[in-house]
Amino acid sequence: MQEATVNFQKAVKLNPNHAGANKGLGDCFRDLGKADEAITAYGKAIQISPKNPEFYFVLALAERQQGNVQEAIVNLKKALELNPNHAGAIEGLGDCFRDLGNVDEAIMAYGKAIKINPNNPDFYFGLALAERQQGNVQEAIVNLNKAIELNPNHSGANKVLGDCFRDLGDCCT
Repeated sequence: MQEATVNFQKAVKLNPNHAGANKGLGDCFRDLGKADEAITAYGKAIQISPKNPEFYFVLALAERQQGNVQEAIVNLKKALELNPNHAGAIEGLGDCFRDLGNVDEAIMAYGKAIKINPNNPDFYFGLALAERQQGNVQEAIVNLNKAIELNPNHSGANKVLGDCFRDLGDCCT
């Protein structure tokens, strides 16, 4: 990741108005856990290309990573203004709503993301987390199984599925 970061920094230095290079640099910083630097790079990408919903989406991911959930929601909604079918942004809203304890809104968001892309295991995983948070463990299990069906190696879904069975008393200790 360090090498990619260096390469994107060089690209931005050569052409500071290349939105894609700024976005790529932001992605590297976000992957390295450097949310402040990512937010700066994504902000530059947005200045260059303000009608690209992906830039608002990744900015929101960095803001949520930093703990700025309300600001993330603002940028996810901006991404959705530009592309109402951006399933990742809809999932991001679900994640933010879940973070804030707005479980009903989270469940609605994940459901909408699933309607747009029913083959993304992360959407079912997010839905399952919200359902479990709401106390609907059986529904969570159904959606965790769907996530695992789509991606048998989904470590989060496999772990939470075990937690759900423990919640129900259906596992051995």
